[in-house]
Amino acid sequence: MQAQGRRRIGSHAAKARAIPIFAGVASSAAARLQTERRKGIIAVILPITLSAAAAAAILALWLMIRVGQVRAKEKIPHGDGGHPLLTKRMRAQLNYVESAPFVLILIAAIELSGRGGTWLAIVSGLYLLARIAHAFGMDNDVATNPLRGFGIGVTMLTLLGLAVYAALIAAGLA
Repeated sequence: MQAQGRRRIGSHAAKARAIPIFAGVASSAAARLQTERRKGIIAVILPITLSAAAAAAILALWLMIRVGQVRAKEKIPHGDGGHPLLTKRMRAQLNYVESAPFVLILIAAIELSGRGGTWLAIVSGLYLLARIAHAFGMDNDVATNPLRGFGIGVTMLTLLGLAVYAALIAAGLA
C-alpha cells in the first residue's frame, strides 16, 4: 500500500516538474518569435505542414463543392438518390477524407523531427495532385482509368513511404 502511494507521489512529482519545463520551452519560443517579428523576420513553425494543410483544406472544399453541384442540379438533398455521378463524387470525397489526415499527421511528425525538407514538400504536393487526378478520374466510367489509377497509386505509396520513414525515425534508424 505504501509503495503504491509512493509511486503516485513520484508520478505526480514528475508531472509537476515536466510542466514548468514545457512552459519554459513554450515561453522561450514565444519570446524568440516576438523578437524576430520586431526585427522584421517572419518565423514559421512547420512551413511544409502549414502549406500542405492549407492546400488540403482547399482541396476538401473543392470536393465538397463538386458533390454539392450534383446535389443541387439533381435536387438530391440526402444520400446519392441512385445517381451514378453523385455516388462517384461522394466516393472521391470520402476516399480523400480517409487518407488526408494520416498524410498530414505524418508530414507534421516528420517535419517536427527535423527530418523534413524539400523532399517532404514535393511528396506533399504530389499527394495533393494525385488526389485531384483521382477526383477527375472518378467521374469517368472507363474500366482502365489512368487518372484514378495514378491517384490511388500515389496515395498508397505516400502513406506507405511516410509511415515507414516515420517508423524509422522513431526507431532511431533514420
